[in-house]
Amino acid sequence: MSDEDVEAIRRRPAYRAAMWLGRLVIMPQVVPFVVVAIDDDVTVADAVFSYSWLCLVVLAGGFLLLWRAGVPFTRRGWSVETAADFTLNEAMTSDFFFRRR
Repeated sequence: MSDEDVEAIRRRPAYRAAMWLGRLVIMPQVVPFVVVAIDDDVTVADAVFSYSWLCLVVLAGGFLLLWRAGVPFTRRGWSVETAADFTLNEAMTSDFFFRRR
């Protein structure tokens, strides 16, 4: 994959939205502990279980947006692995952690 192809993918709105969804997926993992700290009647297991579906939905949405942006993924049976190109993987990692090159 050439640098021009990588830059074309990075400019798409679906790619930027997927990066933000990936960053925001941390929030449903923090919220249960806040709920438990505020309410004494809720256990940690109940709170984590109730918010785990939200994490899955956000992650699935992020992968769908990456696919719509044109990111090529490799498949191995039922599992979907990382993007097929090393240059694109490096660019996605730097974009996720706000290290734009």
